[in-house]
Amino acid sequence: MKNWRLLAFGVAVLILLTTGVSVFWTPQHEVMYAHHVSRIPLRSEDFSVFYNLQIGNTGRQTLDDVTIRLRGSVVARAAIPAVFKNFGVVERKVPELRESDTVTYSLGQLEPEKRVTMYLLLSYKNGEIPDLPEHILIGIESSHGKVKKGDPALTLFARVMHGIVNVF
Repeated sequence: MKNWRLLAFGVAVLILLTTGVSVFWTPQHEVMYAHHVSRIPLRSEDFSVFYNLQIGNTGRQTLDDVTIRLRGSVVARAAIPAVFKNFGVVERKVPELRESDTVTYSLGQLEPEKRVTMYLLLSYKNGEIPDLPEHILIGIESSHGKVKKGDPALTLFARVMHGIVNVF
């Protein structure tokens, strides 16, 4: 039993050190995000890239407004409009604003422990180099608190594990 507790603590510390997340406490306001791209080969020489962005409120308070800013030239490659889902399951309507080379999505209110996933399918011609996640995302802004890069689901899971370890 003691080895299990030590292992869980070690995993929590590893998560803290590698992502800079707040595992041992919950701040009032905090937004975390994780994003990645996956290349999808097509039958022709062209290909698509699937961009996935997950944003979560890992703080204790509801955030009034969370916005996402993407590079407009990249969003212009989208085969279909961006899709947003609460917890990656239930569709969420998100307004879009295009100006210059920026596309802004306003998630609106985001409650504690809630996550929203954005899916974007981008098309590329043979020989083109796909955009990296860091080039696609300009930034994420929150009405309060800090925005940090890190997996929101993993952060919440690590907090639960830390709580369980403290019980034993």
